[in-house]
Amino acid sequence: MERFKLLSDEELVRIDQASRALLRDMGTLVSNDEALYYYEKAGCHVDKSTGIVRVPDYVINETLAACSSWVRLYDRRGGKPMLIGGNDT
Repeated sequence: MERFKLLSDEELVRIDQASRALLRDMGTLVSNDEALYYYEKAGCHVDKSTGIVRVPDYVINETLAACSSWVRLYDRRGGKPMLIGGNDT
């Protein structure tokens, strides 16, 4: 059975590269002091005066490597979870 692909591999790479560039170069605004602490502890560049956090590629890579490739989605009634991930996405 042929898999449905919404985006090509090239498009996915372009989105990944652009997202990383935004996080690395522009950063994101974080207004919670505890979150700023954890970002800095993880290796991000934190400007405490502005709340801007810049996330280097290695932090993104380490974080993604630690994530599961599967997610369980539950319904409101407590039914059997639907597994999403791996090669079945």
